[in-house]
Amino acid sequence: MGRKADATKSPRTHSAPILAREREVAKTAAINALLTRPIGILPAKVGDPASPFALGLWNDVRPLLKPEVSVSALRA
Repeated sequence: MGRKADATKSPRTHSAPILAREREVAKTAAINALLTRPIGILPAKVGDPASPFALGLWNDVRPLLKPEVSVSALRA
């Protein structure tokens, strides 16, 4: 019998962190443009590590929306 336990392990257990590319940095700029202040969890430059979002982050970010920006714009 094979070792089935190996198949259930996360493939990212011992790998390097995921680094931001130009696309992620552009998205960061677009998101921060909708907010009254930038949020620090997003990568600021190419090569910055991409951090996972915490549960409930939406509740922390939503109050930072500029008054003229809709919630659906941020979701997009």
